[in-house]
Amino acid sequence: MDNNYFESLANSIQDSEPKTNKTQENSEATLTVKVDINCKLYCDGDFLDLFEANKVKKISIPTGQHLITIESEQFDEITEDQVIDAMEPGKNYLLLVKDLKEKEDIFKKNQESKIAQATAEKEEKEKEKDKRKKEKEQDELKKTQLAQEVQDNLQKGKEYYEAHIYDLAISCLEKVVAATNDAEALLYIGFCYEGQDGDDESIRDAAKALPWYRKSADQGFARAQAVLGHRYRDGRGVGQNYVEAVKWYRKSAAQGWVSAQYNLGICYENGKGVGQDYAKAVEWYQKAAEQGNDYAQCELGYLYENGKGVGQDYAKAVEWYQ
Repeated sequence: MDNNYFESLANSIQDSEPKTNKTQENSEATLTVKVDINCKLYCDGDFLDLFEANKVKKISIPTGQHLITIESEQFDEITEDQVIDAMEPGKNYLLLVKDLKEKEDIFKKNQESKIAQATAEKEEKEKEKDKRKKEKEQDELKKTQLAQEVQDNLQKGKEYYEAHIYDLAISCLEKVVAATNDAEALLYIGFCYEGQDGDDESIRDAAKALPWYRKSADQGFARAQAVLGHRYRDGRGVGQNYVEAVKWYRKSAAQGWVSAQYNLGICYENGKGVGQDYAKAVEWYQKAAEQGNDYAQCELGYLYENGKGVGQDYAKAVEWYQ
């Protein structure tokens, strides 16, 4: 279908149909249709531009029926159903499609509303993201401050303990325990109750210290496990019990705590809390000796000298004695 057809078609319509006032509120558009002998639909007029701009998706008339449907992909819903008399093939028809501008405005408003809503949602998400970021930063700052306070109180508590100022030491250490239940702080509270050499015996209480050692040891703190082993070995604050001593020495020694390794060697050498086993004694003395424990080095020299748990070897004995 060429432009000449549309020109002649438009001219014929202008002669036979009243003109449409296109300036009337710019809310109406005209569509010229021609139904051929086979009821195929052709169009011209204002909607031709809409076709070229891909604004109109479909204009169709079912064969043998009198219904024309106009659909557009530009708008959410533009479907104009117009009933026409298609009983006369070859006749031209002028259809008035109303409210096109109004629907376009509604579409634009809907689009603007969607854009505004999407923008608002995006801004809200950004605000929420910033809020979470700030909360995370504040949490990290609090954690850092708390960690520093804990470290400061732990250090002060240890210093007060060394200075035999036990009340201040316990005050600092209890703050650490309240914040983190730190195993080292628990151990030092026990030290404070037990006191040190040179203290008045009336203020030293090994029995009161023992629960604190156990709390620390139960957390797997190697030093506390060794201390608890010493207390059971010596019967200080608790009934003497070599089996319990060996149990706690073994836990501590397995973590590489040198005094536990040495004392576990003694238990095996003397059969205290465990069956006497010189080979096992050599094994644990060796571990402690290699970490520089002079008592273990001396004991290892003795076992090599006397061939206990190991082949007699004076050279090795001298090496460890030295």
